[in-house]
Amino acid sequence: MNHCKWSGIFGLLIMAIFAFQPGIAATDYVVISVNGDTSATSAFQGDAIGWSADCAIGSAIQWEIYLDIDSNNSIDIGSDKLLFNFTTVDGDISGNNGPGDSDPNPDGMIVVSPLILGFAPGYYIMSGTDTSDGVGAEDWFAMNALLSPPNMFTGHVTVPDYPAPDPLLKNIWITAESDSLGMQMWTGLTDDNGYFEINIGNAGTGFPFRITPENLPGIVAPAPRNLTANGQIDNVDFDYMLPYDSVYGYVEDNEGTSIENGYVWARPRFSGPGEKETSINSGQYAIYFGDAELGEWEIGVGTEGLIPDYMASQNFTINNSIDHEIQLDFTCYLTDTVIYVRVTEMGAEPVHPYLIQAQSALLHCFTEGVSGIGSNNLIALRVSSLDPDGYGIQLAFWSDQYPIPEGYIIEGGYIYNVAPGDTVTINLVSGIKVQDTIQVAPTDPIPDWNQVFVNFWTPGKSYNATPDNNGIFTAYVESGTYDIAVYAPRYLSLPVMKTIHVTADTVGGIGLLLNYAHCHFGGHLTGVPLPLDSGLMVSAQTADWPDGYHTSGAVDPVTGAFDLYVCDGSWSINPPFIPGYSAPGPINSVLSNDDCLFEHDFDYSSTDLGGDRTELLPTAINLSQNSPNPFNPATSITFALPVRSQVDLNIYNLLGQEIRTLVNGEFAAGVHSVVWDGTDQSGHAAATGIYFYRLTAGEKTIIKKMILLK
Repeated sequence: MNHCKWSGIFGLLIMAIFAFQPGIAATDYVVISVNGDTSATSAFQGDAIGWSADCAIGSAIQWEIYLDIDSNNSIDIGSDKLLFNFTTVDGDISGNNGPGDSDPNPDGMIVVSPLILGFAPGYYIMSGTDTSDGVGAEDWFAMNALLSPPNMFTGHVTVPDYPAPDPLLKNIWITAESDSLGMQMWTGLTDDNGYFEINIGNAGTGFPFRITPENLPGIVAPAPRNLTANGQIDNVDFDYMLPYDSVYGYVEDNEGTSIENGYVWARPRFSGPGEKETSINSGQYAIYFGDAELGEWEIGVGTEGLIPDYMASQNFTINNSIDHEIQLDFTCYLTDTVIYVRVTEMGAEPVHPYLIQAQSALLHCFTEGVSGIGSNNLIALRVSSLDPDGYGIQLAFWSDQYPIPEGYIIEGGYIYNVAPGDTVTINLVSGIKVQDTIQVAPTDPIPDWNQVFVNFWTPGKSYNATPDNNGIFTAYVESGTYDIAVYAPRYLSLPVMKTIHVTADTVGGIGLLLNYAHCHFGGHLTGVPLPLDSGLMVSAQTADWPDGYHTSGAVDPVTGAFDLYVCDGSWSINPPFIPGYSAPGPINSVLSNDDCLFEHDFDYSSTDLGGDRTELLPTAINLSQNSPNPFNPATSITFALPVRSQVDLNIYNLLGQEIRTLVNGEFAAGVHSVVWDGTDQSGHAAATGIYFYRLTAGEKTIIKKMILLK
């Protein structure tokens, strides 16, 4: 089933009100229009298709669109193909869950303005059911192929164990969408050989399209293809894969009721395969991965159909190269109150709309809405009263649709501890400009700059910047002291982190260098019983933190195997600390661009607690990767001290807010471990997400990242 995000695909094209009397109670008719003709039953690809139905005043209609496979103008559950389902509320023009009502006044009739549809040739049935009493009706239309299409994508799909021809290969739904043409959808259907054609009209010529095959139950869907419509393009082929791994679970509200509709998506955190999405069926979902799709993924619930009635669950981050067959359950909280947010620009009424988010760390949920302009700059965000005072408010700086104007930053940073019923003001002010060029080591390949970002971090504030195609990044920040780090897949930065003091515009001189991690270093941990704790890491460095290159690689808890990628340099590669065992010394190796593979096993031995341990004392201050990582509900953090030292160990969220002090005191020389139970300073459970932990001992500060996964 291929449930599409209607609000991101279709827009309202023209207003079309059909001359029907409002219904008194239930839905007793559905009427489809083709180019404004309500009597038409036949359309050509690219025609404007609209529909309407009566309902109880102020009620909602649950819409379903079926491909009528046997062409009998009747829905046959189990044989006809459900393509889309969504809900439209009488008088709601927003279209948050799908196409909205064209009339903002609840009048007992819902009219969806015509949309440009290029559905594959066939018969389609539109079914509408009044949610107030469950009574519904339906109508149908036939779609004919576009005559002499100016653009066409053709190709084949293959499915393992089903060689063509095969009935399973028939009627697979292939979608071509363009973010530049949001009101249009063009699709194709496969035959029993897996062959498909997608016709696209003149309006799509020269525009980029994302071509996506539908999800098949229990099979890994291939990644979308991105192509520009320009005449006929053949060999747009898709190869499905047998599942190697999966993430699955339940989607419920806070009262334990299943969320019946919507979808769950999976997006690679860095580079890799494209985004996946799957429908929620009876409150359950499953996303499958092929053996070439292992790595870090972000998993979330689509907000369409949830907000504003529910708060959407926070996203999860997983690493399916370490943990497999992962169960992730989402809880979406019912909303029953509001927070008011006003946006100003330099203290004046705004001239731009903004996407605003309210997040609850206690409930692990968020909601969002778009602010108005001018005097219409107050927005009510629907939230849950079950979090009495812990909401955080921010602007979505990542939104392409509602960007923050260049040079603007939020005065004072992120807003914390907002209670339901409060009114808060977000004021945008001019920031201080910081600009520099990220250098790449000579002879190394140039990275995909779209996958690179620079982070400016200080407790309480965080700013990001993405470099342009020449590696030049521009960030706007408030005055203050920041730790700067650059992140790029398969590249290591020098230094790992740099501290700068920003008092005025700063251009150049920061000095961030990327070096391609070309050499694979791998091996096993031996001499310890398996399985190991999850989250153990082998670390590597060329100099003490934060100088030099630093990286780490996860240890497979089942096999004890580890791997990591390093660049050229003089490396010290360190095994992880394992309680009850003495770790072997580090491996020191000089690697160059000629090296591509280096293997070594770390052999542990039992710790002799009764002997002289002077020789086991650390020789330098060190902070290990937390274990396990990702973790739920608790994780252990280990640090090493060569001499007695004053130690501070604090936890920060991704926005730079300090949420927990773990250690503040004097510790003897040796190796020490503390546990973070995943709660903040007030005892509230921290939300799923990325956190930083910062160790300060003596004159040294080390910062590392960890992931809380629920």
